[in-house]
Amino acid sequence: MSPIFSVDNISAAQRVQAWREAVCDTFVKLECDPVKNQPMHGRLEAGHVGDLHVARVRSSPQTVRRTKSLASQANEAFVLMSIQSRGKTLIQQGASEALLTPGCIAFYDTSRPYQLTLPNDFDQIVLHLPRETVLKNNPDAINQMAQIVDANNPFAQAIAAIAPQLLRASEFPSSGVAQKAAVTMVDLISLTLSSLENRSSVLLNDHSLPLPADTIVWHVQELIARQLQQPDLSPAKLAAQSHMSLRRLQEIFKNHGTTVSECLWEMRLSFVRTSLASVNHKADAISVIAGRAGFSDMAHFSRRFKTRFGVSAGEFRKIAHKRTD
Repeated sequence: MSPIFSVDNISAAQRVQAWREAVCDTFVKLECDPVKNQPMHGRLEAGHVGDLHVARVRSSPQTVRRTKSLASQANEAFVLMSIQSRGKTLIQQGASEALLTPGCIAFYDTSRPYQLTLPNDFDQIVLHLPRETVLKNNPDAINQMAQIVDANNPFAQAIAAIAPQLLRASEFPSSGVAQKAAVTMVDLISLTLSSLENRSSVLLNDHSLPLPADTIVWHVQELIARQLQQPDLSPAKLAAQSHMSLRRLQEIFKNHGTTVSECLWEMRLSFVRTSLASVNHKADAISVIAGRAGFSDMAHFSRRFKTRFGVSAGEFRKIAHKRTD
């Protein structure tokens, strides 16, 4: 059986904390606040099938928040997809929001803040995939977050039909049927995301819409991620691609406690650091990995890496793999 957690047999005084801990363990670190002065109940089932993590959540009204602080502390990022079976869910992320009713689905990104408002008793299935897996198949997927896929959409109907079977298949994750179901679902997710409008591009090109600063920051971060290998990527280019002046973009980043240039260098260095620690890139030369992050001058790269992390890239790699060997 899939692991099941329920607060129904826990004392009323301990239910809220027990539920918060279970939700965080099942998904990612979240703030979870049940509606006050209402009896609380909750049940979670969860399992894995291939790269897919699948969970079913049935509970009483609550608000779930992935705050900016929690998102920034995470080492891994996921794309989550909620499939509404009963009740309603309002998903809000950046400048977008989606109100899910039974049969509807929507996606949201754990690397950025979001909020789920569940005003009534609800039942939903939540799938989550590593963010890098989603972006590999759909580079623009990040711009389709918090967009509703209506219950009449054929992709939504197919996903809603297969998702419950995935939870059952997670009891036998190594079976051929389970693996085929997971592959089918990943393909459906990819097709669904491809069918959605690139909302970020629409918003950024519509100068009549005042965008929240957070939305602009994450959009620029996505631009950097897609063009990381380009040595000549600069704040000026990022400003032009974001349809605003460099001065305005610098002001937005300054209000977030950083600069466009610092963000660019941090993302380059973080990419290298992650790759050096990965067993999948253990045989790759450090110069090759640095090149993938847009470093064309190895001396410059070496200085920046050691200044940022306190050790050389070679020493960091030895330490990282010594821990995993």
